[in-house]
Amino acid sequence: MTREIHLRNLNVEMLQLIEKRAIDLGISRNTLIKEVLENYAERISENKAAETIHTQIDALILNQNRLIEATNNSATNISKALQESMELSNEILEEFKIAKTRNK
Repeated sequence: MTREIHLRNLNVEMLQLIEKRAIDLGISRNTLIKEVLENYAERISENKAAETIHTQIDALILNQNRLIEATNNSATNISKALQESMELSNEILEEFKIAKTRNK
């Protein structure tokens, strides 16, 4: 879909610069202005997409950090539980040895 627009209050010097650039490029003033506006609109869309992606990446990094922290905490807790279990096993073994020597 195309739409016709009219530019008002454009500075004469700016218009002359646009005209000269269009001539240098071998295109019409209208084509130059149209391409500039289309490129600008594409950049707006790309910036919005980039913002969305950055937000999603930030959320992903946050979740990864939480997962790493939980994994580290779990490893620490497992290590502590194993240590306590080994200590308890050693205590039971010592008590068993003592009881065994008493029963002889």
